[in-house]
Amino acid sequence: MGYILIGASTGGPKFIERICKELPKCYKHTLCIVQHMGEEFTASFVKNLNELSKVDVLEAYSDMKLTCSKVIVAKGGLHLHFKSKFENFYIQLVENKTKMFVPSVDEMFFSALDILPSQKTMAVLLTGIGDDGAMGMVELKKRGFYTLAQNEQSSPVFGMPKVAYEKGGVDKMLDFDDILREIINYDP
Repeated sequence: MGYILIGASTGGPKFIERICKELPKCYKHTLCIVQHMGEEFTASFVKNLNELSKVDVLEAYSDMKLTCSKVIVAKGGLHLHFKSKFENFYIQLVENKTKMFVPSVDEMFFSALDILPSQKTMAVLLTGIGDDGAMGMVELKKRGFYTLAQNEQSSPVFGMPKVAYEKGGVDKMLDFDDILREIINYDP
């Protein structure tokens, strides 16, 4: 089983919908998604995604175990972190201390650094304003995690992926359709 971490902001929901819609029923990985979204919207967003998807789409809660064929969406108003226990991995929700975006993509990426196995984890940065996720992606790449970012041509807002690329945090800059293929065919 592998782990796919996806960060998105402005323009992201339609791409996340496509990912959830295209995942095969017996998908062998866990997807964890941070979409910049207010806490009043994430539950309905997850409900809509779950109706489109062949795999379970759930809003994150603390102590949720990462298992295959599951999409976990960060809860609005809290950061999504990871913890390990007896060789298993779990979600830990954390209150905001300093970040402008809550949940923050960087918070998820930095949390993964010392918890998730680099050789079995892919980080993806999709469309969005600003630079959330860029520094976390740089650190993930330095530690051997596989990193992808959405290219300018397919991004409604080419902010977050552009900064990650400029800072050297991206293994591959791809069109969204190619990112989708990489997610579906991921075989660490």
